[in-house]
Amino acid sequence: MSICACCQKVSIKFFSSSRDDQCTIEHHPSVAALKQSAATGCRLCAVLHDSIQRRAKNGVLYSNMSKDPVDPAQQIHLRSTKFAEQSVCVGWSDVGCIRGMEVPPNWDDIIADDAELKLGVSLSRSYQARTLKWWLDNCRANHPDCQKNHDANYAPSRLIDVESSTPDCVRLIATSQITLKDRRYVAASHCWGLNMPHSAKTVTSNINQHMRVIWLKDLPRSFVDFIHISRSIGVRYVWIDSLCIIQDSREDWMIEAAQMAAVYSNAYVTLAASSSSDGSGGCRLGEPDEVHFGPVDLKFNEIDESGRTTHRAIRVFSKPVGHSVNALRQDPLVTRGWTLQERELSPKVAHYSKDTIRWECVSQRATLDYPWGDSLPFDGSLRTFDKNQLTWQSTSNWYTDDNVRKNGCVWFEVIERYTKRSLTRQSDILPAISGIARHFCAKTGDKYHAGLLESHGVTGLIWSIQGEWNNEKNKSSRPEEYLAPSWSWASVKGSAVWYWTLKRAEDPEPVDHSFTPEILDISMVPASSDSFSHVKGGVVKMKGLLVLAAALWRDGDNLQQDQRSVLVMKPEQRLEMVGTIKFDVPSEAHQVIFCLACRRDSTHGWIDALGLVMTGRNQMEFKRVGLIRSKEKWWWDKAPTVEITII
Repeated sequence: MSICACCQKVSIKFFSSSRDDQCTIEHHPSVAALKQSAATGCRLCAVLHDSIQRRAKNGVLYSNMSKDPVDPAQQIHLRSTKFAEQSVCVGWSDVGCIRGMEVPPNWDDIIADDAELKLGVSLSRSYQARTLKWWLDNCRANHPDCQKNHDANYAPSRLIDVESSTPDCVRLIATSQITLKDRRYVAASHCWGLNMPHSAKTVTSNINQHMRVIWLKDLPRSFVDFIHISRSIGVRYVWIDSLCIIQDSREDWMIEAAQMAAVYSNAYVTLAASSSSDGSGGCRLGEPDEVHFGPVDLKFNEIDESGRTTHRAIRVFSKPVGHSVNALRQDPLVTRGWTLQERELSPKVAHYSKDTIRWECVSQRATLDYPWGDSLPFDGSLRTFDKNQLTWQSTSNWYTDDNVRKNGCVWFEVIERYTKRSLTRQSDILPAISGIARHFCAKTGDKYHAGLLESHGVTGLIWSIQGEWNNEKNKSSRPEEYLAPSWSWASVKGSAVWYWTLKRAEDPEPVDHSFTPEILDISMVPASSDSFSHVKGGVVKMKGLLVLAAALWRDGDNLQQDQRSVLVMKPEQRLEMVGTIKFDVPSEAHQVIFCLACRRDSTHGWIDALGLVMTGRNQMEFKRVGLIRSKEKWWWDKAPTVEITII
């Protein structure tokens, strides 16, 4: 491969993210000259020109920063950055972006058709299939950690058999009724959307028909892609929720929902239609201007002091608009509640995004562009359980057992991620996390109560809702249908968070235990035999300090709409502000509340307390309405220690 004289100025340091290596390279004198060089065969110029043109509108170039038009007759500059991306500038305006990554020594592109990868190879479906197969084979051969928890003998109750005498159809099978010679299956992760066709769902009226034949023409594009990809990697069976669970049978749904952790944990691979908000998008990359364009491999020879030559190469692609960091977060699939556990529990996932395919397993993260390894798109969105930080707990004491605290911090992180996602039916709030909860308890020995792990004790109750009180659409709310006890974050539609000081597993802040209540009992009323799913009721009985207070809105207190000032009566019969309460649901703000002390850190003096109101049904029976923060200690001096029940 030949490159032009301007491209030969590019050194390997240009692709470094080190501040000391940052540099700017003067390139072709204009965009026209760059285009001409690309046309005469310089592949790097072709990649650079593509990075510029994909940001042009109606033939006009615009600056990425100022959005102002840019004169294409100006000098081209290449500028390196510390963000693992390189800018293409016209004049000094940033108008394009490329990314270069070093090719490992002795890397063999065994998945390529030719000795040299063709420009635009990412759009080749056969190249995508061969890359996926290479990842799977490499994982099986070289990643023992990825096989640790995999049960090769497991099979879901039903599967789609994609091996047929005609490629136009598949069929549903009951695994208990046949002998599976090969139990490998692909699990599908996808957004249902609002337009799922009836033919793509198994119901009581069509299950027998589906056992005979399912025509691909009656399935949405994503389902067809799941089937084609499975065939291309030599896997006979596929699990798709809408086809493998009887959708109008609550009994079957409950049975299969309880198996969700096992389905994804034991899948050969999970295929995620990440960029599709419904079944119409499929497992496909986007339009050419949305996909990374390339590659070009730049060769460098380095001679050390002893005269020994080292051969190195950088693989370069032009990038679509948007940063590589956290790219996975931009996909519709990661906004859905159900799909969190599908990703977290799967040992291997292939994410089909618009710009590329992203691979992740316990041991590796990679992309179609850099199949040997590429962790940058996953920064900030790594899977929780890949870190192997869950540990079996020998006790259930948050304050004395390091393992309990470490596990608790993992759980809080999972719930914070989960509650930022959306559910079509809020009633799925517990079922959609039940697989992770089941996995968590199996790994730690903990007990689960509607979103609360028993060993987390009082700390598990000190959550608050990060509602967008000024955005009517995203305001927190409490669904009319009973979903969970008021002390559980699952009772509220909104983003649950814990104060960062509670998430310090190591070197935790010392606690004044005179403020810590005793949990006497936690009891639940499950709605079915699955204790990890829907509940009909639940109570926690506690013994601790309880104070009556007022929660008032006062001008000048500089509070948000979901907050109120907490005031208590002083001996001289005047109200004094002692802290604030953040109500779980703004519409449930009460003027009279009870405050149950939960925690006081000895270092800074912050006191956390539950905001409660009486139910009016039974004596000393309360429901939670918010979380209180205070730095004043005096108002607890004469507080009685009482036994209460929170429902």
